[in-house]
Amino acid sequence: MAYRLEAHENVSTGTRRVLLERVHEAQDDLTNPKKDRNKGVHDARKNFKRLRAALRLIRGEIGEEAYQRENAQFRDAARLIASARDSWVMVESLDKLVAEYQEYLAPNAFAGVRVTLVRQYETVKEQALESEDTIPGVIEILQTTCARIEHLPIQHENFSVFRQGLQKIYEQGQKAMHLAYTHPSPEMFHEWRKRVKYLWYQIEILALLWPNVLANLAEELHTLSEYLGDDHDLAVLRRTVLDDPDGFADEKELLLFVTLIDQKRLRLQAAAQPLGERLYFDPPKVFAERVHQYWRAWRAEDETRQEKLMRKIQKVSPPSLHSVEGVMTTREMASRLELSIPKVRALIHTKKLPAEKVGAIWVIKVGEPAQETAPTSDTGEEKLLSVRETAEYLNIPLDKVRKRIYAGELPATKVGRNWVLKESEIQGISIS
Repeated sequence: MAYRLEAHENVSTGTRRVLLERVHEAQDDLTNPKKDRNKGVHDARKNFKRLRAALRLIRGEIGEEAYQRENAQFRDAARLIASARDSWVMVESLDKLVAEYQEYLAPNAFAGVRVTLVRQYETVKEQALESEDTIPGVIEILQTTCARIEHLPIQHENFSVFRQGLQKIYEQGQKAMHLAYTHPSPEMFHEWRKRVKYLWYQIEILALLWPNVLANLAEELHTLSEYLGDDHDLAVLRRTVLDDPDGFADEKELLLFVTLIDQKRLRLQAAAQPLGERLYFDPPKVFAERVHQYWRAWRAEDETRQEKLMRKIQKVSPPSLHSVEGVMTTREMASRLELSIPKVRALIHTKKLPAEKVGAIWVIKVGEPAQETAPTSDTGEEKLLSVRETAEYLNIPLDKVRKRIYAGELPATKVGRNWVLKESEIQGISIS
């Protein structure tokens, strides 16, 4: 699912899902053999940043101890793979700079610098990513966090879970912007950039509160983050190259390099300022309260939608799963209710739509009430069996069950592409 709360979720379930999905994505980024290593590391680092942004969003709810513990875990995991990615970013930043000013540069401008940067990257990559311990170490950290995420102390089911964290990161970004322009330095602009990214990710989590408005806000924060990110990368490139200037053909090329970077950084900072002033115009409390009002309106709309949906469900599904005849798959029920299949599954998981797991599929019973004498399981509910479960129940091979079904010797119902049998109807049957 997306990096956001969904309408059908309560706060605690949705927040844990968002965190766990990012953990699993980061694991896949680093272990999927089909994924380019550079791309995988880059995507994993983005997932770590999203994880830390989500933790900051619920910081006031889970408490400082839990926040500091989990934030430190994700920070340390990201640092294990950071050096190789940061080194490659220097190469990419140089390539972007050359491409932008290509018409003013000689054909092989800064070629020696690029060779030096690539050589440095290869050395760092060999030390970090190709070490036998690095990736397994990151995966181990991710695996240990999953159980703790499941037990994060998220007690409330309302906007109070997010309000303090959202207000705090907005306030920090506002202060960081002021410091970046009153006391400009690469470090100050980088601090502002980090707060912008955290706010961007947090707004993505809350995007469904008012999709059009918050999607636009998230996009503008993304744009601002790009300005500040490019500025930071150029500042690091400048410092890195000047620490080892042997790659330049002569002093003239060195001077040109520094001039282009400084000009580009000034342009990026100039573009970021008016956008930042618009985005950080409100007092932090006002900003948080506005999002809170979006939340209230969203929840009110969601309650209305849920009431309409439950009325529709009641028309096609009885209050008890096992009190009726006839069955439907999730796909068939989705068509009946005019919903997506994931929505139907969500209704099943939240117990708003009664269903039973039969083998590997969910079965939803609909139709007329069953006879009062219908045999039931120990829980008072009639038990349904898949073909595999029937084979185990009758102690016969799987293919023999299928043959008896096709021959009409075993009573079964086709649900989608699967056969379902009632335990009450096969009791006492002996098949040799």
